[in-house]
Amino acid sequence: KSDYDFKPINDLILSRIKQGITLNEVASTLGENPTTITKRLQRNFGLSYSDYLGRIKITQAKTLLRQPKLTITEVAKRVGLNDSANFSKLFRKHEGITPSAFRKQFGSSATK
Repeated sequence: KSDYDFKPINDLILSRIKQGITLNEVASTLGENPTTITKRLQRNFGLSYSDYLGRIKITQAKTLLRQPKLTITEVAKRVGLNDSANFSKLFRKHEGITPSAFRKQFGSSATK
């Protein structure tokens, strides 16, 4: 593990999560080289930039799925995935269950 602070990367991704942000945009904004960021992500987390971005999107989606007023489609759009099928596929890849199943199990209305 390095002492590198990933918070600026996370904050930047979260600030642009709905619109999306590329590795080159992150690197340019932070004044870093895209290859350096990629190597740090790989070394610290074993992830590519796209996998790291996906993980952040799913973490954010899990928070949003706990809000029963939002539909699954609205949650997908809020994390920058305009296709519900792709959102469900990515969510299943990271969490092992569908967004609907997650909501039933962990949503704020799941008080059974």
